[in-house]
Amino acid sequence: MRHRNTCLSILCLSLLFLVYLSYIKHSAPHNLVYLPNIHYNGKDEDLLDFRNFNYILKGKPCGSNISHIQIVTSYSGNVEARSAIRRAYPSSDLQRLGISRVFLLATLPPFHEVSQNALLDENKKFSDLVQGNFMESYRNLTYKHLMGLKWATKYCNNVKFVIKTDDDILVDLYTLVDITEKKKFQLMGYILKDMRPIRMKANKWYVTKNEYSAENYPPFLSGWMYIVTLDVVKILLTHARDFNYFWIDDLFVTGMVSQKSNITLSDISELFTLHPEVAECCMRKGLKCDFIVSPDGGDHSLQLKFQKHAKHCYVNHCPTLKPGTKVEDKCVAKRKLPPLRKGFPKITIVQ
Repeated sequence: MRHRNTCLSILCLSLLFLVYLSYIKHSAPHNLVYLPNIHYNGKDEDLLDFRNFNYILKGKPCGSNISHIQIVTSYSGNVEARSAIRRAYPSSDLQRLGISRVFLLATLPPFHEVSQNALLDENKKFSDLVQGNFMESYRNLTYKHLMGLKWATKYCNNVKFVIKTDDDILVDLYTLVDITEKKKFQLMGYILKDMRPIRMKANKWYVTKNEYSAENYPPFLSGWMYIVTLDVVKILLTHARDFNYFWIDDLFVTGMVSQKSNITLSDISELFTLHPEVAECCMRKGLKCDFIVSPDGGDHSLQLKFQKHAKHCYVNHCPTLKPGTKVEDKCVAKRKLPPLRKGFPKITIVQ
């Protein structure tokens, strides 16, 4: 009986493996996988060096009264993060601000706890998912990033600005819209300068000489949040074809490609805080925050709290600190986080 159960287990595992093989048509560089059994919308296109790219989910195109499109990089399994952002900025509020929003997704592996059918249902309800036919992978983020920019030019061609954010970032959209309407810029965000490739294998940002041979990176914008004009997006997409694939997406798009495109980067790093505790401190003290971008620190409930506070201060003019004084100076303590793009080395002992 034990021998028979063992055989049945092996048979089941073999069948599961065959199902998995039939699900994947072929693999390409950077964990890229084409998924033929999922219904696609339209014909195959190119996405950098991916020649059979297509949208599995397209979201909803922008309306005629929209001036900004917000593309949010999101892992397909981060259902709670997307839900928090939708609650913080419902479509009615976005409409008044002249903003449309989509979440950028890739495909999950078979048997993931969030199924493709669940994503189909989510998009049926909200019509805000843009999903590409490549696998979810940290090293596929550049494909996801370019997919969002490509989608914006194709389905929101009437907008003036593209706002790129991550799904774990808090953004005061009320103030941000005012800034985009008052400032002249091409590509605007938190500029990172004098960054060098990290050659230590244990580091999250380890880059080989084959991937990037130069000793210094060009200035680029943090992918947490940046704003770009739609005309510049079209230029970036055109010049991106001249490069080999590079997996650090914000560096690739806003640094390497923008440098070749002669695009000017505008720095608004003073409007960023690196610490979610500072955002909580600002709200607790009832102050007009001197920043508009903050990480959520893994607490998605901060999305709604920060939005309510930002809207209240936008309408009611919250008190501000004296010139030269920052909110973080009034906070008791901040969590110590690595600077943007640094990271900590990680060493794991394996058998």
